Amino acid sequence: MSKIISIVTVCYNCKDDLIRTMENIRGLKNSDIEYIVIDGNSTDGTQVLIEDYKDVIDCFISEKDSGIYDAMNKSLNFIKGDYVVYLNAGDLFTDSFPLVLDILKRNSTLKAVWGGHILDYKYKKTALPSKSVSDVMELFSNKKLFGMPVCHQSLFIRSDLMKKYKYDTSYKICADYKLFLNLLGDSSSHEFKSISDPICLFEMGGMSDINRSLLFSEYESIYEDYFNKKSIYFEISKLREFLYSKLRPLARRFKL
Repeated sequence: MSKIISIVTVCYNCKDDLIRTMENIRGLKNSDIEYIVIDGNSTDGTQVLIEDYKDVIDCFISEKDSGIYDAMNKSLNFIKGDYVVYLNAGDLFTDSFPLVLDILKRNSTLKAVWGGHILDYKYKKTALPSKSVSDVMELFSNKKLFGMPVCHQSLFIRSDLMKKYKYDTSYKICADYKLFLNLLGDSSSHEFKSISDPICLFEMGGMSDINRSLLFSEYESIYEDYFNKKSIYFEISKLREFLYSKLRPLARRFKL
């Protein structure tokens, strides 16, 4: 039976985080939604845990993979939804999720819908509104889209396009940026929709948050390959991140 949205969580040895996310999905689940968990053959009891969430999970795969993007691509063999969204273990959807579902039910020709997100720093939460479709398309047209303008947890992409582009597994943390550029280049603005409300709560401390040097390095590589040009933006960003890395311990200490 076809679904409107396929929610996918990929995980590896993060049982407690996975519980948090599955409880969130349990509160949202209905006949329009399927939930898929792709596990990298965890050794922390994840497989046993799944037994308690059979009412939530429609498909569970546990086997070794080559990393997060390999696992995400693997999910495309199992999804039945018209749209797919990737929600990391530990992350949550907000009360705005039903709004996205309603939009997709009424506008099945849309290529993607995105919204804002909430950054969860443990000691504080910061809500960030989404960039509008017109702002994103303008940045893209002017070759000034230097990174991912949307977090993938609040980005719902039509499944046939996900299967067309997939994630480039040669990248460790920024393959979503490359995929998004391909999507924008293959679309018109009327084929997207954005909502300002935060759609997800994004737990900080993931790979892209910790390894900022790799983040900017991959952004730069993808940008130069796609637009066939260089930009001083990345050198400035690397310098700014270096300086911030020296101040970050103080900021965390005093919860600034």
